[in-house]
Amino acid sequence: MSTFFRRSAFGASLAVAAITGFGFNASQALATPPPPPPSACGISGSSGTIAQADSTAGHTHYRVTLTANEGTSACTLSGWAVEPTFFLGKSPVDVQPQPYGQPEDVAFGPGSPVHFDVQVPNSGGADPADRVIFELPELDGPAGTNGWAVGDIAVGAGTQIGPIQPGA
Repeated sequence: MSTFFRRSAFGASLAVAAITGFGFNASQALATPPPPPPSACGISGSSGTIAQADSTAGHTHYRVTLTANEGTSACTLSGWAVEPTFFLGKSPVDVQPQPYGQPEDVAFGPGSPVHFDVQVPNSGGADPADRVIFELPELDGPAGTNGWAVGDIAVGAGTQIGPIQPGA
């Protein structure tokens, strides 16, 4: 049997199989798996709110709560919000908050919100702000994407940021 004849016979049998669907499903061969869902730690993976929390002696506390968007996949956060910048409208507020507390690994995803504390001394001189932007602290370093939260807050000298914790 010649090479040409063998190739032609093979090609013809593939064509018959494709047409009849016998032994070969073209839709299976051409189908690609769907892409994985975006990470809750990725761009547009979450939204956040700022709300005043219970105060302690000499400090006002605010809770920044992050909620993962539906359809995102879970990720693990560890540490503090990285390089938080507070804004009033479009203008940044001049404050460099310092971290406090002991970090832990925290699961974040749909149905698993997280939060962190902003502690502001009651010594006066706090400036109003209406949002904060920061990098999310994933296990292997900053995620490279911004987290954000909106709500009324006042920050000033001595402001501290607590570690990311589970729950709202």
